[in-house]
Amino acid sequence: RAAWAIKGVWEKNPELITPHLGRMRKALAGINQHGVKREFLKMISENPLPDDEGELGILLKYCFDWLANPLEPIAVRLHSMDILYKISKQIPEIIPELKTTIEVAMQEGSAGTVNKGRKMLKALC
Repeated sequence: RAAWAIKGVWEKNPELITPHLGRMRKALAGINQHGVKREFLKMISENPLPDDEGELGILLKYCFDWLANPLEPIAVRLHSMDILYKISKQIPEIIPELKTTIEVAMQEGSAGTVNKGRKMLKALC
């Protein structure tokens, strides 16, 4: 519920949450509740990427893991895809792995995953 409340504040007053995005990104490693992960990833995906390379690397790793995991909820996988797409603009070397991971996710995913995957693959070309 706290993540939902934080998201509500963020939607109305993003400037109150933006200073805490770094902590949210660092907290992702320990989050097991899908709802919390989904809300945090949504907020992270709609904000600029971190400047810190270490933080960006951690975000990259977890988003690839979640996108590749068919047991993750669809929203978690799709927000991870959005974040990875943004990262690929900064680090184009990840594009081949991102394309492959999206293609695999599309094979085992929902209609929403397939639709989003097609759009992402087209944007990555």
